[in-house]
Amino acid sequence: MTTWRYIRTELPALLTAPVSLEVAGTLLAELNLYRQARHDYLSCPHDLPDVERNRRRQILERLGEQLASTLASEVRLELGEPSDFE
Repeated sequence: MTTWRYIRTELPALLTAPVSLEVAGTLLAELNLYRQARHDYLSCPHDLPDVERNRRRQILERLGEQLASTLASEVRLELGEPSDFE
């Protein structure tokens, strides 16, 4: 199993101009999963048990975090920044 180590010593540069990305591949797949999970959570019946409502919220949060991570990686690649890991 490969172990990755975070090596960034400074904050990433603050983006001050628009960044254009093609939403395709993994980013598109993760965006679709997030959108579906968001709908699943927001449209759940009011009488749904708390356990199930919390499960849906946790899924939504996890997918949102994954989407943000993938988006950040795509931006890093687009800007030509080096990897954060070794």
